[in-house]
Amino acid sequence: MIIVIDTNILIDFARSSRVKKEEILWPRLVSFAKREGHQLVLPTIALFELFSGNEMKVVSNREKTENILKDVVVLDLNEEIAKKGASLFRQYQANVGPIDYILAATTFILKGELVTLNPKHFSIFKELSLFNLSKL
Repeated sequence: MIIVIDTNILIDFARSSRVKKEEILWPRLVSFAKREGHQLVLPTIALFELFSGNEMKVVSNREKTENILKDVVVLDLNEEIAKKGASLFRQYQANVGPIDYILAATTFILKGELVTLNPKHFSIFKELSLFNLSKL
């Protein structure tokens, strides 16, 4: 199975010095994916969102984030995903940001599941498969 990663999962990790170790999802998600043979995919638009955040002003956060990217496949936005995202936008025209449309489109195209801390953002996409965090 392919698991598409929403930016907030990695932001949670970048801020991990502020939370208890057992509450950090990223290491548990990586371990689960390796154990179950799943592929973790990070769309480049999510990578942009991740590295544009205030957390990345701190060198140690950027270094920690660069290190964890070895556990994912970074997927470029391509024509098929862009067209699917545009189709979703025309269909729903909801108050959802463009990054969320691209994450949803990527998940649909790859026939995967989206892992996010904000399932409410994606509730408009009725057929979208969300990863169940309780599996971790």
